[in-house]
Amino acid sequence: MTQDVAAGQRPDVTLIAFSVALVADHIEPSMINPDFLRHNDIVDANLRTEQPPVSTPVFSQMVFEGDLAVVAEPNRYLFTQRGEVLTENIAIPDIVKRFLERVPHPAYKAVGINPAGFRPSDDASKGV
Repeated sequence: MTQDVAAGQRPDVTLIAFSVALVADHIEPSMINPDFLRHNDIVDANLRTEQPPVSTPVFSQMVFEGDLAVVAEPNRYLFTQRGEVLTENIAIPDIVKRFLERVPHPAYKAVGINPAGFRPSDDASKGV
């Protein structure tokens, strides 16, 4: 058993995804597209899309390089970043901040901040 585990401390958690959901009524998903996000300085103008954008009256999705995704539905916006390991390069908080500054008109009702990570398992941490 390692000293850290013996002292009651857990091994570090590795962050592999981070998302923010903004819940609001009466969202127009079709207005969210790569040009809107770039021209309003919400995402970097040089950021390329990794997949063709999807835009319909009830759903829009943009996936940018760096595993950044923006999804719009009639009742929420979802901003997600994934990676093998996310450290100092987490872009989502700044993207969401700029989005809220440029799209303040929906009556936002809730925000969800959703980190996803993993903690390596070892026999010592299981008490075996």
